[in-house]
Amino acid sequence: MTTSTHMHSRLHVRGLDVHRGSRILSDISFDVAPAEIVAVVGPSGCGKTTLLHTLAGIETARSGSIVVDGSDITTLPAGKRPTGLLFQTPSLFNHMNVHENIAFALDSTDVPPAQRESLIDSIMVRMGIVGLASRYPYQLSGGQAQRVALARTLVRRPSVLLLDEPLAHVGASVASTIRASLIREVRRLGSAVLYVTHDVTEACLVADRIMLLDSGRCLQIDTTRMLYAQPSSIEVAHLMGIPNIVSGTVETVDEVPASSLLLATVRCGTVTYSIPAPHGTKPGDVQISIPPENIHLTPSAPYSVIGRHGQIISASFVRSHMSYDVETEIGTLVVHTPDTSTPFEVGALVEFDVTSGWVLPSSAADNEVA
Repeated sequence: MTTSTHMHSRLHVRGLDVHRGSRILSDISFDVAPAEIVAVVGPSGCGKTTLLHTLAGIETARSGSIVVDGSDITTLPAGKRPTGLLFQTPSLFNHMNVHENIAFALDSTDVPPAQRESLIDSIMVRMGIVGLASRYPYQLSGGQAQRVALARTLVRRPSVLLLDEPLAHVGASVASTIRASLIREVRRLGSAVLYVTHDVTEACLVADRIMLLDSGRCLQIDTTRMLYAQPSSIEVAHLMGIPNIVSGTVETVDEVPASSLLLATVRCGTVTYSIPAPHGTKPGDVQISIPPENIHLTPSAPYSVIGRHGQIISASFVRSHMSYDVETEIGTLVVHTPDTSTPFEVGALVEFDVTSGWVLPSSAADNEVA
């Protein structure tokens, strides 16, 4: 029976605990809406694959619940769950051609024969593999094999699609095409998707939201933009690729009209900045997350504020931007600037200005900076 707490969610997970000798997942709770893709990101061994296996029924949860479309599937065996699981290495049957591999996915269903062929033909067209129908797995490239494996998973129209690093062994150009096909099919079918990846950039490209896992715990789940702009901890900031975690002291805190945020006056070294902060922020020592794009560099001038001086100690061209390491009184800052035509030279003296950042919640402020 569907309850009001998850009537708009296709996948509803609460309090999931998984043990394998020791605890692997601890109190994992989240929802995924129809046609929504949630990327699961975290370091190796954090529990990403275990989460997928538990949802698919390969692993058993010690406690917690898994609800799909209002039905509790927590104790259902893997073969009876409305889930589709795709591994990073395509697991095709070598003695079957592409058409037969895809058709096999429908063997355990009650789909009529005429409709079976229609479903198979349709998914092959949409995945761009019609011309591969008579080929066998050994005749396919890595990208082609993964397209076939994805087609075989999607042809069953699973309510929940579980993808374990599906593009890990695919080249960048092919991965982009497969990613676009996947997103299109998910929107069409309305499946709830968990997409495991170790690559934050890939997660940003494919997902509506990201769940960050570490040591079996969910650190934060939110949109990519919010995770990057307002991380809940130093761990989250680092997982999102933010290198600048700076110590400072909050001097004053003010309400921001028509906003749920506060604006803190934070002293870093000899300079103060106005930095957005979460509710509960109080005067005292804090840590500040500063994305490298939020630091502006200009050539140093004789009249500039001493505390804003820095020196370029490394400079790298990274396609769309320049990446600098800048030595300052508050530590070495990583800075990204879009101007690649007139880069600063190593050794150049610059003035830097922090255009925005985020005061980490007080629970994270006491942690040692990694």
